[in-house]
Amino acid sequence: MMDHDELEQLLREAEQSSGNEELLMPIIERLERRAAEQGTPEHWYACAYAWYLHPRRIERQSWSARVDDRLMRALSAQPEHFLALLYLGHNSYDRGDYRAAREYFAKARNNAPKDYIGLKSYEMVVCCDVM
Repeated sequence: MMDHDELEQLLREAEQSSGNEELLMPIIERLERRAAEQGTPEHWYACAYAWYLHPRRIERQSWSARVDDRLMRALSAQPEHFLALLYLGHNSYDRGDYRAAREYFAKARNNAPKDYIGLKSYEMVVCCDVM
């Protein structure tokens, strides 16, 4: 079983490897296995976030769809999962679907923590309104 610290470490490694597919894919594969085994919202979010960091995610629609799928799995278990809502918004925004992005950002804003990452949901609602 992967504990919270190990999951956080893998996410840091994914962030550091985000420009390098060769380094990122083994991390994604490990997160995919763990998410399938454990099925917690945090594991599905971590898996989706690693896919989100993939340098060719926008080019390959199936990879962008994997981000959405993994985030929706997190939301099915925890409907108010802030980071899942936030990254569904980011993924939609990156594809140019500003209406869907705004909806996800607005839902995230309702559950936003009182820190920097929480402010991102407010900022992105405004960005969608401008588009």
